[in-house]
Amino acid sequence: MNPVKPAKKAQPSAGRVKALLVAVALSGCLGEPLPGAEALPDAGPSACERVTSAIGPEGGTVSLCGASLEVPAGALTESTNFSVEHVLSPSQPPWFDHEFAGPAIRFDSDRPIPQPSKVHIALPFTAREGQRVYLAQAVEGDWSGLEPCPRSGALGQWVRQLGVYVVLRSTDAYVGNRVGQGIIHTELSGERRDYDIPGSVGFARYQLGADGTQSVDLLATHERFERLRLSLSAPPNGPGTLVLVDRLCFGSASCPPYNDVAGNAGVAVDLSRGDSTLSGSFEVTVFVEGRSEILKLSFTVTPVKWAPPSSTYCPGPDSGDGV
Repeated sequence: MNPVKPAKKAQPSAGRVKALLVAVALSGCLGEPLPGAEALPDAGPSACERVTSAIGPEGGTVSLCGASLEVPAGALTESTNFSVEHVLSPSQPPWFDHEFAGPAIRFDSDRPIPQPSKVHIALPFTAREGQRVYLAQAVEGDWSGLEPCPRSGALGQWVRQLGVYVVLRSTDAYVGNRVGQGIIHTELSGERRDYDIPGSVGFARYQLGADGTQSVDLLATHERFERLRLSLSAPPNGPGTLVLVDRLCFGSASCPPYNDVAGNAGVAVDLSRGDSTLSGSFEVTVFVEGRSEILKLSFTVTPVKWAPPSSTYCPGPDSGDGV
């Protein structure tokens, strides 16, 4: 999963997402590249010169090579100079498992934006079908993520803080039937059951951490109305760690759910790894209809790399949140 460090000066909002960060010092004057920067092949600073335009209370827009800054009417009380320029991007994308989807853009003004007014910034980008895209803002040496709002082939958002922004995209494109396959075996009270993936519904998928650990999530089906949910953490080597095991039943009296299993989180899972397969087994105590029982579980799955769908957030200039 991709945790995001929240901006220290930004107000919390539903638009914040999680991602891995690296420190990037932001010292230097306007127009200087970010430290450790290198030009993107198709969008270096020389390709598009910095533009500056005065905008007053009537509103207006400054545009540069697909990037734009829009000030709505009534947001300002006096004429203000707004600038848009390409800057050099860091040599490495700030988030694990992501890459740059376009140039880094610096939005600037010679006066602070009156509170609580907001302006709209938009950045050009490219992405394949299924790639997840995010906006990231440089804040006090780190990068803070926010959900974008698509507009006319660009990604944008209403913001109160200007500065350096960039669009990031996932390195993988998550398209097609990404459900994986496999089987889970259980033994409980002397009764053995098999749960198939994908079955009538189900999946075997994982998200990859920067240290190579897979966060594995399985959903398997037994005889249509009975499902088993299993989540675990699988590091590159050694045993895994159980996160959740839960039986879901739909209209079947022979399928009482497992109860009080939260205490099993952290149980070690014996793992065996193949080229694309993952096998494992563990035993935990569960409560079924008030009885304490030993659940024995084993599985062999071929999980697929997965990420949640891209989300967008389009609050508008008058909303109370945003950065």
